[in-house]
Amino acid sequence: MANVRLRWKLPIPNSRQRQIARTVIEARVSSSLPWTTLNTVDAPGETLLLTDQPPGDWEFRATVVDVANVPSSPVITSISLAFDPPSPATDFTAVIE
Repeated sequence: MANVRLRWKLPIPNSRQRQIARTVIEARVSSSLPWTTLNTVDAPGETLLLTDQPPGDWEFRATVVDVANVPSSPVITSISLAFDPPSPATDFTAVIE
């Protein structure tokens, strides 16, 4: 298991856009699986620490949502968290026979 910190930059709304309310963070381990919401980070937050993330090839998706609850197009990033090697053999001995 590993800790993963997600970071992003919030856009600065122009005169035709509403203020940013939050960012919705989702994840999945396989592109064939549905997205699962991990957390919602209120603006102006731009980081999320995931602790004890299990091994696998993870995809993360961030969607910015404005104060009228209108979502942006999502952005996606990925990371591969390796499995640990196997534990060594135990009770390994040599005897003369």
